[in-house]
Amino acid sequence: MPLFRMTSPGVAPSMLVALALVAGAPQVQAAAVAGQGTWETTLQGRDLDGNAANGFEAYYDTALDITWLADANQAFTSGFDEIGAMNWSQARAWAANLNVHGTTGWRLPTLVDTGTPGCNMGVNGTDCGYNVDTSASEMAHMYYVTLGNKGYYNTSGAFAGNSLTNTGPFSNVVGGVYWSGVEYALDVDKAWEFIILVGNQGYNIKGAAYYAWAVHSGDVAAVPEPQTFALAMAGIAALGFVARRNKKAQVG
Repeated sequence: MPLFRMTSPGVAPSMLVALALVAGAPQVQAAAVAGQGTWETTLQGRDLDGNAANGFEAYYDTALDITWLADANQAFTSGFDEIGAMNWSQARAWAANLNVHGTTGWRLPTLVDTGTPGCNMGVNGTDCGYNVDTSASEMAHMYYVTLGNKGYYNTSGAFAGNSLTNTGPFSNVVGGVYWSGVEYALDVDKAWEFIILVGNQGYNIKGAAYYAWAVHSGDVAAVPEPQTFALAMAGIAALGFVARRNKKAQVG
């Protein structure tokens, strides 16, 4: 089986070139493109190490209610792996055991098989191929909506090119394949993945060495609701009152 499964109908020679480039997994030059996608309004920086001077370690996605690790290849940056690529089981275990300055509970991005079980291949609104249903895939939503990138093929099936043009505020985005945390329904030896260089969603064998981008359900730095905050402050005040009363009793 080839390293990359071609999931677009009528694959052109140019697509083979693109997949060859993906196979090299080049690190994409970070480029935050203003006005492209929704990232400027839907991503909120989260300072996990308490040092604002070195930037944010994560970004809360208000549209999906999940938090993305700012480093899209943290497995490499942290020295966990020499290039950051792992098989599916290793990638899931890495994310599950990740501890980022005390924040745990990370996972791989998820998706939903929206068609018949398996790969509902197409170029528009499906779960497999290009321009997939972004409401059912966290990676696809990030690529197509949040960052406003285009698929290598447009919704008519014509070659479009210039796919990944915006990486937003994220660092170390790799122009390769990223694992999702979801198995392929028709074959438990395979799992879903997303080719971030060209916007292609598909599946491949779990033993393949792909990249992992950790996400966290919800906001990792959620601010307490006003009512909860008020109750906490009341509790602190009560403790202070008790401490003062005890002190007076000791003096008396």
